[in-house]
Amino acid sequence: YGLNIINKNKSLRKEKINFLYIKSNRIIYNGLDLKCFEKFCYFVNTYFPYSNILVKERPGIGAPENINLVDQKILKKQNIFIKANKDPVYYFNKADFVVGTTSIALSQAIYHNIPTIILDNKIMINSTLKFYSSIYINSIDRLENYSKKIIKINNIKKYNYKCKNFIFKKVKSEPSLKITNI
Repeated sequence: YGLNIINKNKSLRKEKINFLYIKSNRIIYNGLDLKCFEKFCYFVNTYFPYSNILVKERPGIGAPENINLVDQKILKKQNIFIKANKDPVYYFNKADFVVGTTSIALSQAIYHNIPTIILDNKIMINSTLKFYSSIYINSIDRLENYSKKIIKINNIKKYNYKCKNFIFKKVKSEPSLKITNI
């Protein structure tokens, strides 16, 4: 999947990180989320083999790519969540990072001080997510260049967005759709 395999630093191999991938609408931006999701799964499997990928699917949608990744032992079936009545915030306590492309749940993660990784493929996505995420990857083909930055942020015990108060100063509760108005 286009990942450049390099000699891995031993510190990359031993990191155990829980990545929560929030799935977005697979149709928008010419299938951006599907491309980014698959490449991200292969990236984690290569650079963080002891880590977990948790997947919050869109309500009621079981994606065929999940079956393929489960068969390849990259994803675990029990780590794929499809429940329609569960808000993504419910899964945040299981995650060290929240990952995705365009989901509003990424802004909720910022609100809850959970580091976010925003994936893109040279498409201009929501500027709030782009500028206020922990890591913004503008080209999914360069994902491997961010492995050390992921480790650095993961090693910070209490992550605190410097800009959180600026973004959410008018929002006193869960941001959900309110952030789009700001």
